[in-house]
Amino acid sequence: VRPAVGFALHTLGTGIRCMEIGVNEGHHARVMLEVLKPSKFVAVDHWSDVTYPERYTEAAFKTCKDLLSSYNIEYVRDKSQSALPKMEPDSFDFIYIDGEHNRDACSQDIRNAIRLVRIGGIVGGHDYWPEVIPIDKQYGLDVYGAVRDVLGYNVQCDPPDWWVVVDDEVKSSNGSDRQAWANNGNHPLCL
Repeated sequence: VRPAVGFALHTLGTGIRCMEIGVNEGHHARVMLEVLKPSKFVAVDHWSDVTYPERYTEAAFKTCKDLLSSYNIEYVRDKSQSALPKMEPDSFDFIYIDGEHNRDACSQDIRNAIRLVRIGGIVGGHDYWPEVIPIDKQYGLDVYGAVRDVLGYNVQCDPPDWWVVVDDEVKSSNGSDRQAWANNGNHPLCL
């Protein structure tokens, strides 16, 4: 279980309303479904990508649907940046982001997720690699930069995951003009 999902389970329990952005073949979605036993699960992915055509294809979507066929899932086959703004605010308890990893798209996903998650809910994601240990300079640092751009240092992390509990301040600013707060995470790489 990835750290942000474990934190969501510990903090929110089971039966919550969840979304995963960037589902690909559905392997992590299945873990979320098994662990969190959500009352609602929305899988958002466009299942087509010119950057990684070998990974995000019609075949990946079919694999995902086959793998998750025993679960009640709402599939949203669209880019998250297009789909999320159309959704009802405060309609989720937990959103996990593992979609596009370029800085702009990731920042937009975080801002959209904050709008969709209720106060007390959690927004988190994957591939958060601080500059001191770049696994893939472009891939990891863009996510790290996006998280810092939107949330400043008001984020908890256990690389490769990051997360934030949505409170009034996170909601009201929605990532704009964040100050670099002191780290409140428990991992030295969050500094």
